[in-house]
Amino acid sequence: MSNWFADVQNKLTAMRLYCITQSGVNCAPADLQASEDAYNAQFDELEANINAYKTGSIESRSAQFKEVLIFMFTDYMLEDVGYDPVITVPTPPYPAGFTDLWELFSMNGLATLIMGYSVGYYYEACIITAIGTTPKLQADIAEALIAEASDTLLRGELTTYLQAYSSENTLVLLTENMTISSQPKSKEVTGVEIYTTRNAQDIIDTFTLTTYVPTYILNP
Repeated sequence: MSNWFADVQNKLTAMRLYCITQSGVNCAPADLQASEDAYNAQFDELEANINAYKTGSIESRSAQFKEVLIFMFTDYMLEDVGYDPVITVPTPPYPAGFTDLWELFSMNGLATLIMGYSVGYYYEACIITAIGTTPKLQADIAEALIAEASDTLLRGELTTYLQAYSSENTLVLLTENMTISSQPKSKEVTGVEIYTTRNAQDIIDTFTLTTYVPTYILNP
């Protein structure tokens, strides 16, 4: 997936309008204002949680993302090299984020879910009190609130997965007299794969992370 914030915001605007419009169709006149207020309050809370996710800790995200990229860079650069003894490289099934790093910054998949909802998904009949709530909106409000904690776990799981290969291969390289029959991928080829194809630079720019971007990516 790509930078999804604007798309999600536009989708929520359309879904909010649908709920307000349907309240006008289905509510008794005495209940209309309460229903509109209740839906608006819930959409406001959902959007506030999404904005809080977007503006989360730059420092902690940058540090964690750096760890992901270090091990991903090492593993990808070496995966086609012929060594004797052989080294191990990642094989499917891969954890979240391995082929698309946006999966580690998608509110634990909530962004994808919202984009897949029908425009009327959140409408659940007229709400007769202004402080009333609806189950579907409340579920996603709660999910957005804990999304950063969930994505932090996903980033940690990918780091652990990648690090296992790097550490095993490092031990082999340190202890064996290796015969190398082909060369590793170049830094530039590896950098393009990770920072462009797997979207690391897009993420760094979107979240204003301080994680390093190679000069040949910044100035191709």
